[in-house]
Formats: sequence, structure tokens, C-alpha cells
Amino acid sequence: MSHPVILERNVHLPSADRLVVLLPEYSVDLSTLGRLIRNLAYLCVPKVLLLSVVKEPFAGVHMANVLGYLYAMTHDPFLHVETSIQPDTTWMKAIHKVWQPGDVFLCLSDHKVPWYIFGRKPIADLISDQLDVPVFVVRVQNGLYTKTQDRI
Repeated sequence: MSHPVILERNVHLPSADRLVVLLPEYSVDLSTLGRLIRNLAYLCVPKVLLLSVVKEPFAGVHMANVLGYLYAMTHDPFLHVETSIQPDTTWMKAIHKVWQPGDVFLCLSDHKVPWYIFGRKPIADLISDQLDVPVFVVRVQNGLYTKTQDRI
């Protein structure tokens, strides 16, 4: 079982078939995230999937705009980007639905999902426990990237 890896300046993604970026419903710094995705995928990942899970129809409209913005920032002739919004499901069900061998996952450090009755657990830990795939974590606090994340 592999453990999630915190992205630091000296950490690089391994060669993979696809980078799956998990985007929660709360606000994040999209311009920095878009630049980070492009920098991480450069030369080692030909495809990116931007994935979000929503509970309400209006949230789906909002996330479509968010993913569309990130799509526009990252897509180019050398990097194929797709988006997927999964309504009325859990994160792990959505991940199992889209997961393919050769995927690498990118999560935000403060992205937590319900765990048992009252608990919450980081999505990165759930993915690495259940799928045993490479998971990389971007440090964020309140939707903003921390200083160690500058210019990866």
C-alpha cells in the first residue's frame, strides 16, 4: 500500500497515462491550480481528468464553470484535458467509476470526505488505502496554496 505524497519543490510526478485531479465544491485558487496542473503534467502525463462530485443541481452548474475555467487554462495540443461531474454519489464511487490502470491522483490537502457516522477523512488517504495507486497532495489552507507550493 502506497501513502499519499505531499508535493514539494523536489517532488515530480512519475510517468503515467492520466492525471486525475479531484476538485471539491469549495472555492480554490483556480489560476494557481491551473498553472500547477500544467507544470506537473508537462512531459510525463498526456491526459488530465478534472473530477468533481456534487450533491445539488445548482452546485453542478457552478462546478461546470469551475472545470471549464481549468480546462481552458490547461488544455493544449500536447495535453488532453477532460472534465467529469458526478452528481448524487460519493467520492469513492465516482473515483471507482472513472479509475483506469495507469492513473495518478492529485488531491487537495484539506479535501476531506465523510468517514463512518460523524468522522471525516482525507480523500487522499481513502484512495491510497482502497486503490493502492500513486496519490499526490497539494497543500492548501482555506482554498489557498501554502508557500511551500510556490512554483513547482
